[in-house]
Amino acid sequence: MNASPPAGAGVSALELIEVSRRYPEGGGVEAIDLEVPRGERLAVVGPSGSGKTTLLRLIAGLERPDGGAIRIDGTPANERPPRRRGLAMVFQEQPPYPHLDVAGNLAFGLKARGRAREEIQGRVREVADRLGIGGMLSRRPAQLSGGERRRVVLGRALATGAGIVLLDEPFSALDPPLRSALRADLIAWQERQGGTIVLVSHDQAEAMAFGHRLAVIRGGHLLQIGAPAEVYARPSHRFVAEFVGDPGASVIRCRIRVDPDAGRIDGLLPGASWTVPRGTPWMEALAGRPRREVDLALRPEHVEPITTEASADSPSLVGRVEGVEPRGFLRLVSARVGEHRLRFWSRPADGPEPGDRVPLRLRLRDASWFDPDTGEEIRTGG
Repeated sequence: MNASPPAGAGVSALELIEVSRRYPEGGGVEAIDLEVPRGERLAVVGPSGSGKTTLLRLIAGLERPDGGAIRIDGTPANERPPRRRGLAMVFQEQPPYPHLDVAGNLAFGLKARGRAREEIQGRVREVADRLGIGGMLSRRPAQLSGGERRRVVLGRALATGAGIVLLDEPFSALDPPLRSALRADLIAWQERQGGTIVLVSHDQAEAMAFGHRLAVIRGGHLLQIGAPAEVYARPSHRFVAEFVGDPGASVIRCRIRVDPDAGRIDGLLPGASWTVPRGTPWMEALAGRPRREVDLALRPEHVEPITTEASADSPSLVGRVEGVEPRGFLRLVSARVGEHRLRFWSRPADGPEPGDRVPLRLRLRDASWFDPDTGEEIRTGG
């Protein structure tokens, strides 16, 4: 569902240039550079306190940056009050207005903007039908379910026709089926009507399914932004590798030794080294660094149970299964290898059980490597 933004989206709806906001007690955001094309859905993820909500509030004009510039449709917006930014925002667990029925809630922003009665009625009906609340226009919020109330709040924002909609954990209080259904309705609305959406979420699966691009923020710093599949497969920072994905990557500290004919990796295999011929591109990239320590990030798909001897470019080792977690038609298996814990996928029919010893192959060619000091990705070209 997160295909590329529509053609013509190269014009920026939103641009942040070196935007910072610091709080006396700590936290905020630091030197954020961000450009969001028109028609894009951008999903922002990060741990609690990382600056996600601060970022939305700065864009909305609810807070002023300590430094940097915010531009909306190419126009400076730092001094523009929230009502003049052409935005709509939905806060986490924001309720409908209890004194208004569904129609009144959906029409609220349009009336505040002085729209004509005919336009308001048409817009309310369109939004209500699209979000599945067309038969509830005369009901009060107290007569609605939690999912229906959430649809009303989203519809209130969408009905305004704002060019940019900001969503702060909009589905957090809903059960998974309701979250999925409402997310699908929101995507369908955005693809039909256009507009730009910036979504903040702690739910990575939700963010990756929703966004054309995924932005990862930690400690107020934007670590990576890109297509969800790209961020997952090629994390630019060790934190991104560990944070993005369910589960995140397992990280192993290794040491590279270089001989004339081979490179050697210590720490990958307990009490042993793994030898890689010189000339192997990704080993050459690691061997060329002045610091020999590296961090290896392995996702479950980089670890495979094997029944035959591993190939020369994939080290083999033996793990003891510690736990098995059902994940639909697959199982997530955790295995202990020395002091390391690795995870891999198996099918229920032939998967190992706790206590089993399992030979494993590591697909290092597809894995990620990071500088242990900075956490930055070491580009290997592998």
